[in-house]
Amino acid sequence: MSMRRVNKIALDGTTVTMMFGRNQVACKKASYADKLETEAVSNMGSQAIDARTAGSYSTEEAKISMDAVVFRAEFYPLLQQDGYGNEQIPIVIAESHPDLGDDSDLLDQCRFTGISNAYENSNKAREVEFGIVFNQLYLGNDRKTLNKLNPAVPLAASKF
Repeated sequence: MSMRRVNKIALDGTTVTMMFGRNQVACKKASYADKLETEAVSNMGSQAIDARTAGSYSTEEAKISMDAVVFRAEFYPLLQQDGYGNEQIPIVIAESHPDLGDDSDLLDQCRFTGISNAYENSNKAREVEFGIVFNQLYLGNDRKTLNKLNPAVPLAASKF
C-alpha cells in the first residue's frame, strides 16, 4: 500500500530499512540528494531573467553510517575482495509504517567511494561511515525523477 496521510502520525527512523543490492543491512544514518542546475539568461539592456536553460543533472555524494559491528559482521563480507569501489549496485531506502503505508527511493548505479573509521575512548557505540556516488535518484515507489531521462520527449501535463 502506498503512503497516506493519517492524523497525528509521523515517520521516524524506526520505519526505515536499507537494501544494498539483494541484502538488507541495518544502518544508523543515511543522507542523499540530487539537483538540477540551470542557467539564467539575461539579454543586454535587461535586468530580468529572459530565459532559463533546461539545466544539467547531478547527484551529491551520499553518506551512510552503520554500527561498526554490523559493518564488520554483515556488510564487509558482501564487498568484493579487490576493487569493491568499482562495482555498481542499486540501493533502496524504504519506509514502512503499519498505519501510513510504505514508500521507497532508489539510488541507481551506486559506487562506494570511501570508508571512514573513527576511534575514541568513550562509551559511545562505534560507527563506520562511508561515501557513495550514484548516477540517478528515483524518488518514491513510482520512481519519479527530477531530471528528464529522455529530453526529446515533452513534459506531460502537471497535477499542480
